[in-house]
Amino acid sequence: MRNSTSPRGIDPVGGLLIAAVFSFLSCGAPAKIQRQASAAVRPSWVDQLQQRSGDKVHFVGICTGAENLETGLDAATRDAAAKIAHFITSEVRSETRDILSDTQQDIMRQITSRASVRLNGYSVEDQYYERITRVEGLVTLEKYDVYVLTSYSRQEAQKERLRRERADITRARLSLRRFYEAKQSLAGNACWQALKGFAGVINSSAKLDPTTVTGDKKLRDVSLLRDAAREGLAGAVACCHRFKFSMDLKNLALDQSSAFSSALLSALSEKNFQLDQVAPSIELTGEINLKRSEDMFGSAVFSAGGKAAFARMGDKDNLVAVEVQGKGLHDMPSKAAVNAASEAGRNLGEELADAMFTAETRLTSGVIRRSKAATRSE
Repeated sequence: MRNSTSPRGIDPVGGLLIAAVFSFLSCGAPAKIQRQASAAVRPSWVDQLQQRSGDKVHFVGICTGAENLETGLDAATRDAAAKIAHFITSEVRSETRDILSDTQQDIMRQITSRASVRLNGYSVEDQYYERITRVEGLVTLEKYDVYVLTSYSRQEAQKERLRRERADITRARLSLRRFYEAKQSLAGNACWQALKGFAGVINSSAKLDPTTVTGDKKLRDVSLLRDAAREGLAGAVACCHRFKFSMDLKNLALDQSSAFSSALLSALSEKNFQLDQVAPSIELTGEINLKRSEDMFGSAVFSAGGKAAFARMGDKDNLVAVEVQGKGLHDMPSKAAVNAASEAGRNLGEELADAMFTAETRLTSGVIRRSKAATRSE
């Protein structure tokens, strides 16, 4: 007589045994939580995130759930540094994220260089941690809650604020000088130099308080300077987009050449490139060829191919280089060739514009891309 089995073919006795094992494992002794502290009594300062005592301001850095004590101490110290940085910057005109981040990084460099030594008004007063151990069966997990008591001299904080204000004014004046140099470059048709100059002003002033004075009668503060630099950047981009057309179209018939050029110039114009054979900033070179392919469904097929590049005037090195591609179909072979030339011109214009945008973004350390994104958001 055969033993009965479940529909899935599992021995019911074996299934009961497996279930019993799982039940035993899941219903074992409850997890044990053990706490071990670094001091017999939890310090009162742990629960006071900020307190003042005479010339000192105390800050408590906190890290909970750290994997080990070293990681917890580092994270708690960084937390204290962030609070000190906020304290230093909170009474200055600017509380921007970049300035706060810079201040925190400066303090962290001081802390990590000599963590237990008083340095420029900073000192570590005390440390406290609790090790939480969870024991569940054969598994033991440890976590650390770490607290670091730091202090910072209010007098030193005021000195730091004044130092940063003076440093910001110095940087603002340097940015102002770069702005006028870029403006002069643009007036002299040194378009690419102007582009880098205006982008440099925007980058260097990004971390300055907008109200920082520049000493200039017209561009009185960083906010006005930055707006003027953005306007200058737009002018420099327009200057850089003036191009001379020097492509070799000798292999194209007149109607094909006309179709290619018209489509190319139209595509580039949509991307704010301007044909300028008198005072160009860049030169468009390259060549294009047409060849007839195998007919398709009774229609003639032509393919366009070649290469093209934008280069600064007088430079041998190309800024960007792209492939020229296009196809055309028509019952009449001559029309198919014109269609292929037109599509190649349109494709080339779009690819050149995209490649130039990438090149300009690289040359300006990302300013062009950010400026375009800001314009879209507006």
